[in-house]
Amino acid sequence: MKEEQVQAGAGALVAPALCFRGVTFGYTDDAPAVLSDIDLAVRPGEVVALVGGNGSGKSTLARLANGLLTPVRGEVSVGGLSTSDHAHRWEIHAQVGLLFQDPEDQIVGATVEDDVAFGLENVGVRREDMLGRVARVLSVVGLDGEEATEPHLLSGGQKQRLALAGVLVLEPSVLVLDEPTSMLDPAGRTEVMRAARALASTGVVVVMITQHMEETLTADRLIALRAGRIAWAGPPRDFFVSGAYEAFPLGRPPAMELWHELASRADVAGVVLASGELTAVVSEDDVVAALAAGKTVAADFSPSAGGGGAGAGTVGDGGPAVRLEGVRMTYNRGTPFARQALHEVTIDIAAGAVTAVVGATASGKSSLLQVMAGVMRPTEGRVTGADGARIRAGSVGMALQRPEVQLYCGTVWDDVAVAPRLRGLSGEALRARVEWALDVVGLAPDEFGPRGPYSLSVGEQRRAALAGVLSLDPAILVLDEPGSGLDPTARRRLMEYLVTWARGGVAPAAPLGVRTLVFTSHDLDEVADYADRVVVLHQGRVEAHAPAEEVLGDVALLERVGLRATLAARVAGRLGSTGPRRPATPARLAEWLAASFRHRESPGAENESL
Repeated sequence: MKEEQVQAGAGALVAPALCFRGVTFGYTDDAPAVLSDIDLAVRPGEVVALVGGNGSGKSTLARLANGLLTPVRGEVSVGGLSTSDHAHRWEIHAQVGLLFQDPEDQIVGATVEDDVAFGLENVGVRREDMLGRVARVLSVVGLDGEEATEPHLLSGGQKQRLALAGVLVLEPSVLVLDEPTSMLDPAGRTEVMRAARALASTGVVVVMITQHMEETLTADRLIALRAGRIAWAGPPRDFFVSGAYEAFPLGRPPAMELWHELASRADVAGVVLASGELTAVVSEDDVVAALAAGKTVAADFSPSAGGGGAGAGTVGDGGPAVRLEGVRMTYNRGTPFARQALHEVTIDIAAGAVTAVVGATASGKSSLLQVMAGVMRPTEGRVTGADGARIRAGSVGMALQRPEVQLYCGTVWDDVAVAPRLRGLSGEALRARVEWALDVVGLAPDEFGPRGPYSLSVGEQRRAALAGVLSLDPAILVLDEPGSGLDPTARRRLMEYLVTWARGGVAPAAPLGVRTLVFTSHDLDEVADYADRVVVLHQGRVEAHAPAEEVLGDVALLERVGLRATLAARVAGRLGSTGPRRPATPARLAEWLAASFRHRESPGAENESL
């Protein structure tokens, strides 16, 4: 195959819209190369999923694609124009739309409408055309009605939508998206994936960096980076079916994970799971098709004891760690731009429990956590600790939705050491605490401790910031989307450590007694794995606060507030689960399936109800 051409369709050859030829790049002359010998050609209309662990070079590749960075060796070309030729710089920038991993890096306008229009103003689009294009793209990303809103008042997910709108409105021929769905709720993620496919159908190249393995299945091709090199390339399904994913810290799609878990249960596997089918099940549709072959019958779900997620049965019985009474939170109070984020919130956060706060984008999750941690004072209402007094400084550790903004020291080690130093630790005790915190988040102390925080990838920065919060070893830990930006293996490892910490199984210093963990997540499967209790927010109001299994099994509630039920609940529903609740975890789904199979095989099953 010639360098200048790529295969398209039935043998036709077309010029690539984006091409890397022998590209090597390093940020400094004396540092190891971040990318080495990259050869990649992408044809018009192709969707490419780019994956890899944190620090593998994904974001650097994205910046090379539109000329923000230029190769040390090799060449990057867009539509035949070299990014190293400064004469073509602006033309290339116009052709390649780049969405940064951190949306706030590219938000510049005073209002939502101004921000989206900024790029059009710079390329001289007429005002009449500009207004129409801005309105259309705001509708696509779900921000219509927010035209006059100041960007700093948006939630993290809304800021990500705004940054995407600013890229889409320029109508680029190549679209490079660096984790475009990391802060979005499931509905927003679906919208982005649908928009990407629609753009590709018009000939636009879409290169999408993602940590969500199920999103890769919608791409035409998957490229996996390891240590700055392309280590695998091919159809996404082949990556998982062949087992190639096992060589990367990525895990497998949730549907494949569910299938393997079901296969491990003798009461299910013996009925419907054929060994030859096991590795071919990758998507939700695959799971449903395979289970439907077992002729599962519709049945009500009535869970027996046990079988829940990691937090099942441990709901905290030591009273409230934090109590919120009549809490209201209003931004820009007394101005025409006033916005109420929380409405009459009254809840107790159980001491000793792992509590997840869930809700659609802009439901008030971040505001609730910041009020709970004492970062912001509520406009009205009270927030108190277990003793009825105000939360004491140092008793609550909090990581913001973008924890990297909490980094400010010259080295990672010094940044993580700030909190324990303030607590009086020094010498060997300080060193042990810092190394423990870095180990928890998966950053080797010897390797990452001496480095400057801003020499790290965004995912690594977020882990370093979390280590700085953990080093305090607080009685209450409040984390806003702690896994955002982490590769799947790092995310799973972090959550397992955090839950172990909350259970008292990890104590770098003298035991503090009861520990409480509160976190937000858009991933209800993650919530099912780790949470004891769930708080559901909708438009700033508490819609539910109950044990995790009770909330996650209530599919009608989740749909009403704009959330997507867990994979297990969705599969059960498609197989005919009836009644007000559905199995929300793989273990509960297996329990329901086994009961359904027994029901199917019993005499007169068609007339019975489970």
